[in-house]
Amino acid sequence: MKKNINIYIVGILALLLLGVNVITLKKYRALKTYCQEQIADKSITGQKEMALWVNSQIAFSVNGMKMPNILLKEYNGVTIPLEEYMKGRKEVLVVRVNELYCSDCVNFILQKIGRLSKELNLDENILLIGSYQSSTARRYLEKNMKLPSTVFDIENGNLSLPLEEEGFPYCFLLSSDMTILHAFIPDKAVPDLANNYLKNISQRYFQTN
Repeated sequence: MKKNINIYIVGILALLLLGVNVITLKKYRALKTYCQEQIADKSITGQKEMALWVNSQIAFSVNGMKMPNILLKEYNGVTIPLEEYMKGRKEVLVVRVNELYCSDCVNFILQKIGRLSKELNLDENILLIGSYQSSTARRYLEKNMKLPSTVFDIENGNLSLPLEEEGFPYCFLLSSDMTILHAFIPDKAVPDLANNYLKNISQRYFQTN
């Protein structure tokens, strides 16, 4: 009888211990998830703050500069001076890409433009300038990213702007008098910044209603 009672007590203790372990495990998992979320939030916040700081520095160094009158080259080799291209246009959104830039970053901004172009009325208001060894590579980008415009090359392959040295794709608004405004380097780690940039540019300059 006493032996049975001892077995019964041991069984109860085992069940209690199991219950405590289950509860402890659940609390541990909940705490781990919470900590991971907090770390992720802080990481995103830090990345966003860094991206905002970088773009504030860009604004000081580039905005207000005059864009050089480069020669835009089409697939067939025909060239057109940028000033000629801008005739009849108030502003265009220039997107600069290069095969030497961070490829993931290039894909990020071009995919976003391909996806949002119609919604933001960018089809007729965007100028894509790329530097690639072959026109085939530019055509591939245009088709694969579903871009709304031809990707022009530069006749001499060089664009003398400070942003060329950063190694990342960048955007800016080009006014009819060839002034650079709202220069911006998109950061794929903080996609909301690029979304807001494109939407703000569209609403301010390209929306007709």
